[in-house]
Amino acid sequence: HLINIDGVRLVDELAVVNKETMNGASHSPILIKKLNESFVNVHAAPKNVAVPIGGTDAVSFTRRRIPAVTVIGMSAINYDFTYHTRNDIVDHIEPQSLEIVKNALIDFVEKWDNSI
Repeated sequence: HLINIDGVRLVDELAVVNKETMNGASHSPILIKKLNESFVNVHAAPKNVAVPIGGTDAVSFTRRRIPAVTVIGMSAINYDFTYHTRNDIVDHIEPQSLEIVKNALIDFVEKWDNSI
């Protein structure tokens, strides 16, 4: 299983990537569902988005039928000025976005580990 974390920057743009249009990847419905539940458990409401261009690191796993998903914190629709530019620096990160993702991932792992 892979939970890829990529470009977590903005609280209002936190999202679980369910598919990637350009390359046709549709990510694990189970991981998507469980991640969304974990975000709710930490009082956050991520968007569920399809990334229209490029490809996240989860694509290679999904193509090999390894359950995967990506969590982002930048717009999946509008260009983010920090994405792969010299503006990709710590000063442009909203610390709360990282805190929310961290807490959701901790909840996810605790629930996942207890379900086995």
